[in-house]
Amino acid sequence: MDYAEELYDFLMSSDRVNLLESEEPVVREYAWKIFLSVATDEEIRMRKTGFLESLDMGANLWFKVNELLKNRILTKQEILPFYGHRNELVRYYAWIHVTPGVITQRDLEPYRRRFLELLVSSDMSLRLNAWEGLLRLDKINVMKVTEGSRYRRGFIELLRSDNERTFLIYADLLRGPARKDFLDLLGSDDPMVRANAWYSLAKDESYLELGMRWVGKLRELLSHPDHWIRIKAWTVFSTLVMMDLVTREETDIGLEELLEDPDLEIRIRAWVVGDQVLKTEEMMPHVNALMEVIRSGTLDWIDAIDLFNVQVLEPSDRVDMVRRYPEMLNEAFREIFSELGVEGMEEILAEGDERIWRELGREKPFKIRNEMRDSSFQGLVRKFLAHPNLRLRAMAWFHSARYLDARERTSFIPYLREIFSGDDEEAKIMAWRAIARKDNEINPREFAGYVEVVMRHLDELPEVVVMLLREGLLSPVKVKGLKPEELVKRASKEDIIFLGKMGLLTGEDLMLIAKETTDPELEIALWNQFQELFESRLEESLSYLLRFWEENRMEIMLVLMKIARGKT
Repeated sequence: MDYAEELYDFLMSSDRVNLLESEEPVVREYAWKIFLSVATDEEIRMRKTGFLESLDMGANLWFKVNELLKNRILTKQEILPFYGHRNELVRYYAWIHVTPGVITQRDLEPYRRRFLELLVSSDMSLRLNAWEGLLRLDKINVMKVTEGSRYRRGFIELLRSDNERTFLIYADLLRGPARKDFLDLLGSDDPMVRANAWYSLAKDESYLELGMRWVGKLRELLSHPDHWIRIKAWTVFSTLVMMDLVTREETDIGLEELLEDPDLEIRIRAWVVGDQVLKTEEMMPHVNALMEVIRSGTLDWIDAIDLFNVQVLEPSDRVDMVRRYPEMLNEAFREIFSELGVEGMEEILAEGDERIWRELGREKPFKIRNEMRDSSFQGLVRKFLAHPNLRLRAMAWFHSARYLDARERTSFIPYLREIFSGDDEEAKIMAWRAIARKDNEINPREFAGYVEVVMRHLDELPEVVVMLLREGLLSPVKVKGLKPEELVKRASKEDIIFLGKMGLLTGEDLMLIAKETTDPELEIALWNQFQELFESRLEESLSYLLRFWEENRMEIMLVLMKIARGKT
């Protein structure tokens, strides 16, 4: 029996729930997707009525329709009505999956208006999707983008709201033949539409010159009473200034007022824009408003990075920003390290703020990791791995030891062992966490004499507990009282499987993990290792597994094959 037959048998088996008719929408849709990917034409033909019913109910199975039409399993007469379906979502699915081939433009002609009606749908999310769909249909020559011009009122309503996808659609409309029907929105009488139209146009600076006919209408917004409209206008205007398409002239007062705006988000944007177009002496009278934002502690790291180099800040202000917003270290390490220097960075790290150490040790993009291997920074790491303050030394081992190569890191191990001879219990806890950190590559057996520290803090060191269990340095009996949610708090996929097999996690614990995880690898690993458990609650557990179908088809298919074969 081949794979297709096995999976077909699994889906159709009389002693199981018929998943193709499941009342669980997710299970039903993905059961059909799996079935369609392995079943023969004749098997699909036998289930054709159920397939059409599932399409009618809103299942997105359109990836297969063209092939079924070509193979004459479906007929045009059965499929064409979906392009005018009463349900807007079903109609959208049909249109968005059109490909040149079996169904021709002539076939679709009676239903074109039904697609265009989606451009003014009362469901704003669907309307947005339909406008994106129109651009796609234009690219494959099924429909002309200019056909949407009659329905531009639907797009104008979308342009009144802040939505990045809408901005990108507008930029696309201006790149093609629909430009003549939409360019005038840059001069719209609706200030919000006008501001968002300009903001969209600025997504591609090479197209900004197209709008110069309406630049006077943009200038009007630079002092608009609605400050959100005003800051959007200034954001675009500053780009025009940088491109030498306009001059500042007398309009700066509109921006200076925003430097002290009560809405902190507007104020932040104003300072970023002001740093590009205003002089230092123009910004200095408002510097207290900037410092108020920085000291508020409410900035996200992106805004903090944007403000880090504003020209009116003093070096001490930038040091203070790193203290308040250590998340900046993730994306702007080189810039910050360059600004603070070795001494400045050492001063901050010596303060012992674990938020800063934590961000320093967080997994970073490849480029940032390379920057952190800079010799001057590595010198700083070496200094803290042997620091006389044991708490700081332990933090350095946990958060930054891996920035040294393995050989050099090994040479510093005696300094790590010394931590357990001291009196700082928190340092000892941190030291064990450093030993358990896989990328530190430290042999835990070298520290077997200090396991009593872990026993005193079981609930604080779940990842250490799992490591010691694996190494045989800790008996399962000694951790029976530890709650499952504590055990898995920082556990890896392998750790969870290990705990399940040792009986430290119950079936209910494993089902809850399967339900709540966002990691497809963990979900599939659980199925592979605890198949009997998940089979006993098949529909429920399949609804968890099939969330990950789109990106993990082969792996999930193999899981289902094992079930079909009855393997445990």
